[in-house]
Amino acid sequence: MNRLLLASLCTLALAATAHATEQTKIPATAGYKEVNSISALTPLYSYNVLSDDSLIIWRDPFHPYLVKLTFPVPAHDLQFSHVIGVTATTGRIYARFDAVQVRGMRYSIRKIYQLTPNQAYKLTRAS
Repeated sequence: MNRLLLASLCTLALAATAHATEQTKIPATAGYKEVNSISALTPLYSYNVLSDDSLIIWRDPFHPYLVKLTFPVPAHDLQFSHVIGVTATTGRIYARFDAVQVRGMRYSIRKIYQLTPNQAYKLTRAS
């Protein structure tokens, strides 16, 4: 009985790992222009969640940015959050310095990519 329980737990762990790996592969960032920061002098317009470690932040309706987090947000909190926060101490959101806040927890921003609105819509539909 213990062997059967151990085998089923291993299977579940492998399936969860495969699902997490699948989530972090979306999106591929090969064709996007990497930027160091985003202007945050005005309130941000909106955001779209792509996976547990990436989201699109819209500065306004015409300027989307792909934000990759250093670590995935656990338990799909990012996908089911209605509100997120973004730290910006100097009026700009910097990669490797600022963070996205989800349910009171801070998740560091690893990279920021500038997108066109069409690229952002395609990424949102693909996820």
